[in-house]
Amino acid sequence: MKELGNFHGFFPQGYLRQKLYRKNDPIIEKIILDVDCLIIKTKFDLESYLKIVEVNLKATRAISKLFGEPHAEKEKILQPHLDQMESSAKTRNEMIYPIYEILISRDYTEKQLRQ
Repeated sequence: MKELGNFHGFFPQGYLRQKLYRKNDPIIEKIILDVDCLIIKTKFDLESYLKIVEVNLKATRAISKLFGEPHAEKEKILQPHLDQMESSAKTRNEMIYPIYEILISRDYTEKQLRQ
């Protein structure tokens, strides 16, 4: 499977859906619309996806919170969160890869989809 970069940002709960990141870019708007249509058309398991996204966000928040803390065993404390973040990101990317492939076949570039 190819590296998807920030492709997940186009999906529900993704950062590219926030006005701040859209920058009135018609390509971003079109990709979001196409992702939404493909979620419906492919019967994408959005509920499971959103649960995985939440696991990833919780792990990321925990890492951020612990990062600045002075602690002799910081690595031992951080490692489970890092593992959880990596695992959930892998699962998330496996779920969204088929939609990525469809969009690539529709003449989007990898650069556009990985923003």
